Amino acid sequence: MYIFVAGPRRTGTSSLFRWISAHPQVEPPKTKETYFFVDPEHSYANTEVNYKKCGYDGFSRCFKRNAEVYVEGSTHMIYEQSTKNILLGCPSKTLILCGLRDPVERLISCFNYAKYTQGVVRGQFTINDYFERILESRSLSLKHFVKQDKNRYELEMEPKVSKYHEWMPSWSADFGEYFIKIPLFAIKNCPIFVLKVVFDRIDGLSFSSLPGGVTTESYNQFREARWPGMHRWVRYAVADYVPGIIYESVRRVYRAMMYSRIPNKERPSEDIRSEMDAVYKEAHSFIVQEEQKWPCRE
Repeated sequence: MYIFVAGPRRTGTSSLFRWISAHPQVEPPKTKETYFFVDPEHSYANTEVNYKKCGYDGFSRCFKRNAEVYVEGSTHMIYEQSTKNILLGCPSKTLILCGLRDPVERLISCFNYAKYTQGVVRGQFTINDYFERILESRSLSLKHFVKQDKNRYELEMEPKVSKYHEWMPSWSADFGEYFIKIPLFAIKNCPIFVLKVVFDRIDGLSFSSLPGGVTTESYNQFREARWPGMHRWVRYAVADYVPGIIYESVRRVYRAMMYSRIPNKERPSEDIRSEMDAVYKEAHSFIVQEEQKWPCRE
């Protein structure tokens, strides 16, 4: 069986992926996001090992060992209709997990993460600028404001992804009980309950508690890089050239040096926020209805 923590970004997916991966009978991939099933034209596509080249059988190459249950965390799969159709045809049973968060708050988080944690948004480009472009045009182009093609693709796609009511019902209808919508507040406030809901869908696996040494703290939180330009260069250099075991050994020291203790989160002006709330009114109503199905509340 495959568990896909499919997104969207900034909805608690990293925490969910870490917790599920900690189960002794679940095998995570070599890297959290394999991009195996995304379109070859996708800016994040895995050019060496992907569905088009290798078919379903090739997916096992993304994992270190064989297992009854695998978990994967590519949060870009929901961007594309073709990926959903591929997963529907998968010969193994699949469980799709999707996070829920206020649509405008999610966009704010995506922007701040790209600008201050990843360091890929040019300094003069603000959250108000980003939202104004979303409000002005259906075809959002950020070519002159985001430094990396991959990150630009993400920020250009996020406004569509935040319209949950337009794409999520079809996923839910196609996958049925094997498509679970999980509110961010549930991941934050009752993670053990969330994990029990997830593992109840998996035959032969049970969940009572997280293994020793694994906590329910949030992963991949927003942090502000003190020197975004240098941080962006270091991130890509490390990812391309430094062995993972060495990187892991110095990561904590690097984070302590690079990230400020009090992050600077940009917020939109009240009038622009009101306009954005109006645009995403249906998506917000959809989220509220789904949140009410969860017994644990904020």
